[in-house]
Amino acid sequence: MSKIVKTTGQIDRQLNKPEIINLAKEHSSEIMKSDKYDLLKVYIEFKRYEIYLKTLIEEVKKETFRQAIEEGRRDFGYGSARVSIEKRRKYDFSADVDWQSIQKEIESLKLLKKECERMLKNIKGDYKEILDEETGEIFKIEAPKIEYSENLRVGL
Repeated sequence: MSKIVKTTGQIDRQLNKPEIINLAKEHSSEIMKSDKYDLLKVYIEFKRYEIYLKTLIEEVKKETFRQAIEEGRRDFGYGSARVSIEKRRKYDFSADVDWQSIQKEIESLKLLKKECERMLKNIKGDYKEILDEETGEIFKIEAPKIEYSENLRVGL
């Protein structure tokens, strides 16, 4: 893996996001063209690195944020990167009666939607006929279209 993945500090700090993406695409193309690697194993190792790097980033981010606040560094640059501390607002609407009512209605509709989806998934064949017992009317409910896709999933 050390021949494939750049170690910390080896990627030019002046590269911006699109340039880093292009660099990664070039490297991935080289990897895929080469007969030296078992691509499935490389992919699994990349997924392991992804978890590792995401965890590193989150842990370092917490300390970096604390340190930047402490030092009063609210906006600074490093290479082509720009770092800024920003305030975000988050509203809590739960004290409003109208909002609560709408929220309950949304939750109720979500449950109805799930029930409807469950019923539609259980239709055998192309459609199902349902009798409205009050009116005697017969309704035709069509089965949902099913699309299949294959995906590569790695569990670690």
